[in-house]
Amino acid sequence: MFCVKKPRQWIRINRILLDANPEEFFKQTIPHEVAHLVARQIYGRSMKHGPEWRAIMRDCFGLAPDRCHSMDTSISSKRPFVYQCSCMPVKTFSLSSRMHAQIQRRPGSRFCKLCKGALVLSHIEVVEQPKQKMESLFISAGTDGLVDSDLEKVRSIVGKHQIGRLILGPGCAVSKNAERLRKLLRVEEGSCRIHPSESTLPGALTHAVLIACNGNTRASRAAEVLREKGVIVRVLSRQGAPA
Repeated sequence: MFCVKKPRQWIRINRILLDANPEEFFKQTIPHEVAHLVARQIYGRSMKHGPEWRAIMRDCFGLAPDRCHSMDTSISSKRPFVYQCSCMPVKTFSLSSRMHAQIQRRPGSRFCKLCKGALVLSHIEVVEQPKQKMESLFISAGTDGLVDSDLEKVRSIVGKHQIGRLILGPGCAVSKNAERLRKLLRVEEGSCRIHPSESTLPGALTHAVLIACNGNTRASRAAEVLREKGVIVRVLSRQGAPA
């Protein structure tokens, strides 16, 4: 999150989500927030996700100006530290990591307003970390098919996500790397199918990775259509980093 509290400006990182999604953070999330900082420095307040921010994402970072991410935020508890006071019966307070760190630096710095007793750590709630999942992932490389360098790029985007259904474009299907990709992404053969036509897009998608080959603009046009339908899309350039 890009934060502003005059005169300070800073970017706040969730450590739990960073550990679970390092590729997403370094390639998309951090540039996303830095673009907010740059937009504010150049254009002033209330930039949000307007045309100025989108231009910085495209022109400075070479990234699609996605507002959304694919990370499962349920794995990150906002207030896992449970404190108690001297009240009878005992009252409990769920505090954030930031508040917990403050108390650790300055013991006795937070009090119950009722009993005036200092808050004391009782326990830390263990938050179950459910599997992150891409319900329906579409991967297309046009008619050029998949090359070796595409496999690692796609794997880094998928990360630890579990894929419910994998749909490959017909160009990917004829590639010798299609089977390698399926195994690399840990998708069962029965959960993988081939989309029949390059001229149409599959329906009911949640995520898509589109590989743009040799300056072909088809992937960019397809990405716009899918994003309008709420699909989380990454467009990859075979000549460089994600676009």
